[in-house]
Amino acid sequence: MYDIGYGAIVGFAVGFALKRIFKFFVLITGVYILSLIYLSEKGIISVNWEVIHNYFNLSLISFGDLIEKTINAFAFSGAFVGGFLIGLRV
Repeated sequence: MYDIGYGAIVGFAVGFALKRIFKFFVLITGVYILSLIYLSEKGIISVNWEVIHNYFNLSLISFGDLIEKTINAFAFSGAFVGGFLIGLRV
């Protein structure tokens, strides 16, 4: 019984934290892209958009791998997954 409760609490905490981290990452990425667009339109910088696209695509793949490894490392019970999903929704 202890493992189920502990798994649910840890799953909730991890899901909640990952949701907040992901939102922050999206905000920072958006501000960065908007600043590049603005500076490019003003002629201050020249942007190689293909390199930026490849960089962010690789970052998203790495983030997905991190989530998968986290779930595999802590999935000691079904309660973790349930708590994780609840944490993502909160």
